[in-house]
Amino acid sequence: MSETPSACAVVVGHGSIGARHARLLVAKGMEVRVVSRHAPGAFATTQEAVGDGRPEYAVVATPTAAHAGSLEELASAGFSGTVLVEKPIVAASADLPALDAFAGVQVAYNMRFHPVVRELRRRLDGETVVTANVLAGSWLPDWRPTRELRTTSSARRADGGGVLRDLSHELDYAAWIFGPLIADGARGGRLGDLDVDVEDTVGMILHAPRCPLLMVHLTYLDHHAERRVRVTTRRRTLDADLVRWTLTEGDRTTRFAVDWDATYVDMHRAALGGACADLCTVAEALATVELLERVESWLVPPGRVRPPPDS
Repeated sequence: MSETPSACAVVVGHGSIGARHARLLVAKGMEVRVVSRHAPGAFATTQEAVGDGRPEYAVVATPTAAHAGSLEELASAGFSGTVLVEKPIVAASADLPALDAFAGVQVAYNMRFHPVVRELRRRLDGETVVTANVLAGSWLPDWRPTRELRTTSSARRADGGGVLRDLSHELDYAAWIFGPLIADGARGGRLGDLDVDVEDTVGMILHAPRCPLLMVHLTYLDHHAERRVRVTTRRRTLDADLVRWTLTEGDRTTRFAVDWDATYVDMHRAALGGACADLCTVAEALATVELLERVESWLVPPGRVRPPPDS
């Protein structure tokens, strides 16, 4: 990553993830211009932040439903550098704007830089996978404990919330490991009693070129945070724990240093340095959004709870 003080970046949005991006870019020696209506000292508009033409890098960290508008504002302001867009790239596939004004666009699926995910992918190289099971769950009210739940972007469909989009990391890294995902079925919806108008739990059956059977379970309702992947090949089983930063095969467990910031730092370094092989492309990110839309068509409409089957 560029560490010269003259390097300049724009971070559009200053919620928890935008603040993280800004902090890490400042720590790497960049001048960072934040666009926010609420952050002290921030620019009020993207036009003002980009105005003098100095920024060479931009991060879009607004709520998902605002990503398309944020990208259009960057282009209208004359920004022509590299853009990193928070995941998912847009709330709906039809929302994707033209991106040809920019030198490059990548999507911030930083789990590709999680050392456990990277080591799992490396160990599976050349293996014949039989099945894979992915679980990602936590208790949504714990995410932003200082805010009323229903005011958060995760809880609001209008902001692009819902467990499918919030936890689409799992679908991205699964596709990165196994190839493009194809959905075969799904169940879920708003199954709990959280004050949200989005789906809180989804179970999916999928397959991919390198995985004939992939089960994915995403939920906002798990009181014990878990992020796990179990992969069975023809000769072994691998258990990846992305919360505890371990990878287990048989009775041998490899432990990795816990450093969430490093996953973002490595992602920014790749985007700024043009080393894009491990970054999520626009095409890959759009395929994930289209997959989410197909899965949504099988779910109970948000706001309704599927009744239990007759006994």
